[in-house]
Amino acid sequence: MLPYLLYPEKGGLILTVIIMEMPSYTFAVKGEKLLKARGISCDLKRNVNASPGSCGYSLHVRGDAGKAAEILKMNAVPFIIK
Repeated sequence: MLPYLLYPEKGGLILTVIIMEMPSYTFAVKGEKLLKARGISCDLKRNVNASPGSCGYSLHVRGDAGKAAEILKMNAVPFIIK
């Protein structure tokens, strides 16, 4: 998990980005569409150092990772949280 600080001393927010590695580009695109359709902010990114079994793409999810994981599981989209 990668925390990004946006001036908390000035009333900003602390955002956490969860990286979900995907097994295929198709699942990555499907997952991105599912999450965005439900109001969860995410970006599809190419991994430089992909894990074995990964297609080299991941979703970078900002916000409620538990909700995002639940949505992907309910729609049979496999992932690994990094």
